[in-house]
Amino acid sequence: MTINRGQKHEKDYYEKMSRDLIKQGEIESALTASYMTIGLDFYNSWCYWHTLGNLFREKSKYDQAIAAYQSAIKLNSSFSWCWYNLGDCLEKKGNLEDAVAAFLTATKLYPNFKVFNDRLIKAKNKVSFLGVI
Repeated sequence: MTINRGQKHEKDYYEKMSRDLIKQGEIESALTASYMTIGLDFYNSWCYWHTLGNLFREKSKYDQAIAAYQSAIKLNSSFSWCWYNLGDCLEKKGNLEDAVAAFLTATKLYPNFKVFNDRLIKAKNKVSFLGVI
């Protein structure tokens, strides 16, 4: 699906609105604007799903954040930050095994990134300490 000039203008409008609202701390309104953007640009919607996940995570709405990150991953499984943020939410929900798997995927996609590697080690240590795996 290609978007016409009017739709592109509308998509750009909602995308900018979402960014501006995030800067202003208006997270609920930014969520609405992000949903509008997804409906107007399916091709790039993985990016907007990732943004929604970030917004939900910031509001500690981890179930919604997990669903948003999973939607982004279904559309683009090669964006390492989706996997990392998914792992963060899963860990906060106490789902350590899946969190480790998500962090592992992030590190496979971006192997030399210290933040990802450190978080994977931390999550694995937590799993070992708790005897989950």
